[in-house]
Amino acid sequence: MLTRIFTPSEYGVIEATATLMSVIGIVATLALDSAAQRSYFDYSPEQDHERRVVLSSAFWPMVLWASALSLTVVALRAPLSRLLFGTDEYTTVIALAVAA
Repeated sequence: MLTRIFTPSEYGVIEATATLMSVIGIVATLALDSAAQRSYFDYSPEQDHERRVVLSSAFWPMVLWASALSLTVVALRAPLSRLLFGTDEYTTVIALAVAA
């Protein structure tokens, strides 16, 4: 059904934007998610406070970094659109993808 809505070039825009968001998602985690998971299980179930500290030590920096990265990408959406697509036409698409 979507093939009736989008042209082949629009599918290219969708895929390029999805790839950009995947790369941003990888950079946004800073690998703290896997580090927190590994460290979480270094403590026994009785060490509830230490487990919470490990998770919050990973969570808050990830939230702050991802927010800063998202705001930066939104601010640079016009140059990114020109770099990826050769036009400013897709700035809104990049901003919506970051918001999603």
